Amino acid sequence: MITHATLENGPTPTGQRGVQKVYQRTATPLIMRSAAELEPFFAGFEIVEPGIVPLPFWRPDSPPSDEDDPSVLHGLAGVGLKA
Repeated sequence: MITHATLENGPTPTGQRGVQKVYQRTATPLIMRSAAELEPFFAGFEIVEPGIVPLPFWRPDSPPSDEDDPSVLHGLAGVGLKA
């Protein structure tokens, strides 16, 4: 299972890049990746539906609400099963 910061799905990539620059000056830099860039982490695994998607859309118990806006959360989630 992976959750990961992303520049996808957000209205403010400039702001996200600013946050990323701050973290790059630390011992634990923030690396944002796209869904396509996360796929190699699932090598040898079958990606479970709905795939690598914005956090609020990974199998919610109810439909995502306005508070679950992926452009606010700036994250992706995915789950894989050993193939």
